[in-house]
Amino acid sequence: MIDKNSDGVADNKCTNQETSTISYIDGYFADYSVDISYEQLTSYFSNFDVFETGVIQKLTSDQIGDMIVQENVYESEEKVTKVFEYLQTQTIEIVDAVMTRFSNTSFSKNIQIENAAAGEKILEYYLNIIKTEITTYTTTDITLLFEIKIRILVKFFCQVTLSWFSVETCDINSAIVEHLNKAFSEMSDSTRTAIANWILSNLKSSKLNGCTSDSTTTTEWVVNTMKDFFQYTTLKDVIQINPQFDVLEVIRWTSLSQKVEYLCDFNALTNRNVTITVLESLGGEDNVISAQEVVTFLTEFNAVYEKLNVKTMTTEVQQDGMTYLFDIYISDDSLTEEQISYFQESFTYFVAGITSESVKKIPNNVNCDSYKSLFGGISSAYDYLSDNVRESVFNQIINYLDFQDSSSSDVCSSLYTDSRSYIQIIFQRFASEATIYEFEKYYSTFDSYSCLDVFTGTQL
Repeated sequence: MIDKNSDGVADNKCTNQETSTISYIDGYFADYSVDISYEQLTSYFSNFDVFETGVIQKLTSDQIGDMIVQENVYESEEKVTKVFEYLQTQTIEIVDAVMTRFSNTSFSKNIQIENAAAGEKILEYYLNIIKTEITTYTTTDITLLFEIKIRILVKFFCQVTLSWFSVETCDINSAIVEHLNKAFSEMSDSTRTAIANWILSNLKSSKLNGCTSDSTTTTEWVVNTMKDFFQYTTLKDVIQINPQFDVLEVIRWTSLSQKVEYLCDFNALTNRNVTITVLESLGGEDNVISAQEVVTFLTEFNAVYEKLNVKTMTTEVQQDGMTYLFDIYISDDSLTEEQISYFQESFTYFVAGITSESVKKIPNNVNCDSYKSLFGGISSAYDYLSDNVRESVFNQIINYLDFQDSSSSDVCSSLYTDSRSYIQIIFQRFASEATIYEFEKYYSTFDSYSCLDVFTGTQL
């Protein structure tokens, strides 16, 4: 046994005379090297090189599993390849033992594999070695694989590694999905999408036939077959597999793209109750919706809706949708000037449904740029507004100008350069509702004569 000095540190004065790792192992441990841990084996020789020719062949399966962790093999594709070039020559039993040790050691040391390419390569090498056995796995075997041998690698599945599983029954599909779902939060979107597509492919097969049952609810079906990966599918694909699928039953579990798909492609925009149910689901499980979530939804909705050949949104749905979304949007204290600057673009398909009640909720303390964005957006829908709404918008403009007038004789003067631009920007298309007195009140040098051609008959 190699001595340690008084501080408990290995005394290397003997081992330092060795020129290679092989001679170190053979000279100081011989056949007893298999009886100590990899950490002990390496601690007495500062130049220990596991990748020196012949060294890895002298290690036990437990030592190799620990070596993968201690030498940070999981951070290097090159090192991963070198290790598996050897493991590919070994029996499946030995490789399984190595992976079990690697998984346990990694878990105990709380190792997080940051190099996705290296992580994917470890998983791919291993599953390729055992892929013949995988085709006969029972649900118990699957649990052993995911919970013991590859639990640190589950987040690295891809289309290739998924394809090696033979999913012959709904129970096998459910078992694999359950274990994959445990790593859902750690997965990239591309991995989640690959898994979702793989699940859909399984369910479409004649062997599984959708895994549907007359006694199974939509919620139960999603939980049993897809879990969180459901959010990375299209409703069209899901309903093709399960024609009895009730979207509204799981609407709070749907992704944003699925909500938009349901509204735009399933004739939902003709039904007020259905539309509001979908919009309410933007809050998810906690039922809290922010202005940013409204903007994000509208951005995705607009991109899809504008491509429809036939736009089916009814006037009633437009009004209900605008009321619901705008009231959340305008009352959110976290609403930013930048978000407001895109108001017209965001609400382009809903703004014509604004009501007098919603208009009154526009605060008077927004800055001038935000004022311009908000009322400019509403003005863009002027032709579609009722007389009552037009009057309400104009009254709110006056309320805002009166509020601002207390601090400046020329309200929001940074927005305009002369009397004509003043009318166009401050009053927008609601200028026809104003009197000459109101034009003059908020702009001390207002010149009526330069604006005669834009006055209504009453104003003239």
